Amino acid sequence: MLKVCKLLEIFNLATHIISSSMYHTANLYLVEVWKVKQVIDNASKDEDFFIRDIAAPMKQKFDKYWGQCNLLMSIASVLDPRCKFRIIGICFHLLYKPKEIAKENMENV
Repeated sequence: MLKVCKLLEIFNLATHIISSSMYHTANLYLVEVWKVKQVIDNASKDEDFFIRDIAAPMKQKFDKYWGQCNLLMSIASVLDPRCKFRIIGICFHLLYKPKEIAKENMENV
């Protein structure tokens, strides 16, 4: 039960940041999507069969909706003076596999 709560906690935090009126800047979205991807990937490799079964459809849906580069979200992150283009380099290599696709999306941004 604790593993399921930890898995779902990242969704709660991401939803709060993306849809809350306190955080209304698009530059935060890419990092939240990256965190969700990281948690789903880790859960899909978990030793617990139940967690892997939960994570498999999540990973499939995530890849379906976030498999293509969201240009607006990426540009907002690049324009953030704290992130600049570094955040794209970090996030895209995790979000988009293989490396050629990540590099192509970086060039598009």
